[in-house]
Amino acid sequence: MIKKILFTSSTLIFSILILFFSLEILLRLFGEEPFIFSEKTIEEPQTNEYDNILGWKPKIGSFKFSPWSSDGKNTELTTTKFGRFDLYDNQSVKKIIFIGGSFTQGFAVDNFQTFSFKLQSRIKKFNIENYGVGGYGTFQSFLKLKQLLKQNDQIKFIFYGYVEHHDLRNIAQDSWLKMLYQYSKRGAIDLPFVTLDKKNLIKSDVTKYFKIPLSEYSSLIHFVEKRIMYFVSKKRYQQRYLVTNTIIKKMNEISNKNGIIFVNLFLNSSTSKVSQMKLFFEKNNIEYLDCNQEKLEEKYIVKDEGHPNEKLHSIWSDCIFEYLKVD
Repeated sequence: MIKKILFTSSTLIFSILILFFSLEILLRLFGEEPFIFSEKTIEEPQTNEYDNILGWKPKIGSFKFSPWSSDGKNTELTTTKFGRFDLYDNQSVKKIIFIGGSFTQGFAVDNFQTFSFKLQSRIKKFNIENYGVGGYGTFQSFLKLKQLLKQNDQIKFIFYGYVEHHDLRNIAQDSWLKMLYQYSKRGAIDLPFVTLDKKNLIKSDVTKYFKIPLSEYSSLIHFVEKRIMYFVSKKRYQQRYLVTNTIIKKMNEISNKNGIIFVNLFLNSSTSKVSQMKLFFEKNNIEYLDCNQEKLEEKYIVKDEGHPNEKLHSIWSDCIFEYLKVD
């Protein structure tokens, strides 16, 4: 009896192993790979830390990055209590606040190369503070905005730097959660996200990528892992555009209620998406500024890194400067 049980168990285990390795080989033949952590962050300083409301926030301090390419230069990312580094801090004048993601923050360029710094060097009428954070979408920017409004009554303008990818971040789309986990050394993993219920924003608990143990070694485990995350976020994905528009509308309302001019700043989106959002903004009396760069051509990105370079930040700075001169 015992021998029969052992034989049956051994046969079952052996069959499962054969099936597992057969599926593993088959998936790899069709291009599936194990989970891969980003090698880009191995030598990077960790610039973020956990925050129970925002998911993560920048660490205060200066962080030096080695060149992104063989012909690149060292860059420094400095964060103070007033956001990304700038040399002009006149608290007696009205403020211009920037919120958004890494394009607004100026990730991968030096402190003196961001559009907010370049703008400040030309404008002394306003004190400019850049609270953009790498990885933030519209919802996290909204949460940050509410914090800023509690702390400050000297704000004249709030610019939200919109990038089309923010639509996916707001609803915790599966591929975005995976990317955050792949770049987890940067300190950004737990993501607050939003769903809609009867056109009201409902804040969910923060979520993160569900990584199954050993998926970095197995294409099969990674495949199962991806399918789970896909089905979890599938329904949210269908709401992504409405979610973004609803959050921006609330950002505009809370800003206007505090006597502040809110401006949606188009930075990087498809032309069709910009046109769609402009119709919504005009219908809801939301101010916008079109500084959009639809395609990030090679001449506009940091070589071997991918974020906007100083040249594109200069273009954005000029665009915003022209808008402010009209006011």
